[in-house]
Amino acid sequence: MDINKMKALPYDELRALYREFLNNQNVSQVTANTAYTDTFYLWRKASKELFWNTVTSSDFENEARITLTKALSENSTGNVKSLISGYTSHLRKFRLFLASDEITEPSAIKQEKVSKREHSRKKRFDVEVPNPSNEQVELYLAKWENLENYRLQEDALNKLFFELCPKNTDVIDILLKASTLNDFYSTNIFSIYPVAKHIYNLDIDARLKAGDVTLVRDIQYVTIGDTKKNFYRLLFTAREKSECLKITAILLSG
Repeated sequence: MDINKMKALPYDELRALYREFLNNQNVSQVTANTAYTDTFYLWRKASKELFWNTVTSSDFENEARITLTKALSENSTGNVKSLISGYTSHLRKFRLFLASDEITEPSAIKQEKVSKREHSRKKRFDVEVPNPSNEQVELYLAKWENLENYRLQEDALNKLFFELCPKNTDVIDILLKASTLNDFYSTNIFSIYPVAKHIYNLDIDARLKAGDVTLVRDIQYVTIGDTKKNFYRLLFTAREKSECLKITAILLSG
């Protein structure tokens, strides 16, 4: 693969080529979607130049550790040490992409986008999204078990939710938890405070303890400004764990 040609591509075009590569690697759609976003973290949060310098470095492992540590420290609310391994893994896979011959010409990708543009919006609304339920929780928990890059993030969330901020009676605690979930799982909620305030106003602790699944629906809809948002990607769902209930973020379609 011609690295210089890849470097010359616009951000969206490069990501489209990489998505095609991922889809040909027999990885799950969830893994492909995560890689499609997280691989380009350095580009988004730092610069295109830093991204390319890192992925093409002859001392990649050390360079990735240094650049990711700096970028995550400046932009993430999560545990930097816990996050580095996952982002580094995505960059390794991108290096495999650069070393491969599996590539569709950028012009072909562009033509495909043009031909599908007319129907893309309609197709998005045609997707049938299942209602939140115990069955859906179990389905995605089963998928979660196979996402090895996120085990340390799960440990970090457990510490945050069960040790540091176990209750939801302080809006600051809720804001911290909602922000961390939003960052870890790339849920793309750009104004997280109204979500935290909404959860605080619901006074959810007693309902969580009772396993009230209707709470999911109540949390899901948040009014920001004059617009009612459907945040189906950030759902708090009760999951039994010993004497308490574990709050789990379930990533479904947005």
